[in-house]
Amino acid sequence: MRAECQFAKAGQGLFYNGLLVDQGGRSFSFVYDCGTLDAASVLMNSISEHKALIGQRLDLLSVSHFHQDHVSHIPELIDGLELGTVVIPFVRPELRLLLAAQYDDISDDGDRIRMYGDPEMYFIAHGAERVIIASGDENKNGNDKFDFFGKPPEEYPQKEGKENLNHTVIIGNKTSADTTLFTNKADEYRGCFSIVAPSYLWEFRFKNLYYDCMRSNFWGDITKLLERHNNSFDEILKNKTYIKQLQKIYRDNFEGKFNDTSLILLSRPLRRGWLVDKLSCWCNCSMVCSDCKDECIDDYLNHGQAATLLLGDLTEDYKLFDRYFHRIENHISQIPQIIQTPHHGAKIKHHSFCREFCHDLNRGRHLPIMLVASYGIKNRYGHPHLSSYKNCNHDDLCWRNTHIELVNERKDYSYTIIAGGDA
Repeated sequence: MRAECQFAKAGQGLFYNGLLVDQGGRSFSFVYDCGTLDAASVLMNSISEHKALIGQRLDLLSVSHFHQDHVSHIPELIDGLELGTVVIPFVRPELRLLLAAQYDDISDDGDRIRMYGDPEMYFIAHGAERVIIASGDENKNGNDKFDFFGKPPEEYPQKEGKENLNHTVIIGNKTSADTTLFTNKADEYRGCFSIVAPSYLWEFRFKNLYYDCMRSNFWGDITKLLERHNNSFDEILKNKTYIKQLQKIYRDNFEGKFNDTSLILLSRPLRRGWLVDKLSCWCNCSMVCSDCKDECIDDYLNHGQAATLLLGDLTEDYKLFDRYFHRIENHISQIPQIIQTPHHGAKIKHHSFCREFCHDLNRGRHLPIMLVASYGIKNRYGHPHLSSYKNCNHDDLCWRNTHIELVNERKDYSYTIIAGGDA
């Protein structure tokens, strides 16, 4: 079995996609986020290429959060496709309303209004076989029974027959509360959970990291607006006067730094896998760690986790993720080799996500890590700020084995993982 994976050209945004292919040539397709702020035509080309590759069906669509640069082109992506499972984070209606108002042309875009107004019903109406709503942490201290970085499951239900090649199994804590009228197609899972594709021996492990960064007066501001106008979700977003009021609430309460949630994803084979077509990790390791070349390669081959860690737009509060990462500090085989850095928090400063995260990745280890940072060449925010990567040789930051791939509207990053019996 092999996995063909790509961080596609998207400018200031993210469009991660992949295809699992078994020895018989049968495939399972997946996407994590599909949006941009400044490169719509480039992203449309990337979408067209991916749809041509996968054919008529998208088996798994995951949404990290509802910022424009992560979801803007989901309607174009799913148009004309059969949808399997869709995974979305739980986001309160008031916050979805606020995020939707950031679109310059949202008042004339009924399709996106419906996506923000009721994402569960939106995807079901577009033919999704199942929608999974990911709730926040079951335990605020991160002490879930299901460890996000734990080993892949060894046992899982399986179905026989060729007609079930694309079926998936969900392992995790399903809540008992009904989340929608379409209860046969929508379920809610709390904390960490996995979606397993048994026929392809692959696991997609999710966790919704919730971070409440809202100012105390936000709820008062948004409630007053809703009570004053007494309109439905779509009626408010179709009125440009209301949209301006929502945008003012956003500026007053968040100063452009609103990141309420991020659904992170660990994508990996159930059996050992090898990253086979991007050897820059090895080269970087050999060049920088001149005193431990052989040990680096041995670690990579014998202990490496051929996995991809996708972080969406993890908040600037690095410590939110830090508590999970340190659980695997002494278990080298559980460290992912491909890690997508979040857009936010990458500017160089004392508590920069980029600096602290990479410091921990390299501390006392000899395992090559590939960091992938997506950004727009002409993006309006200046993140990830390139100084975070160019000026990484400070005394307090050891970049022994870390290689950085920058993805923008001109450059993508693709790689292949071989796993199971094919290795």
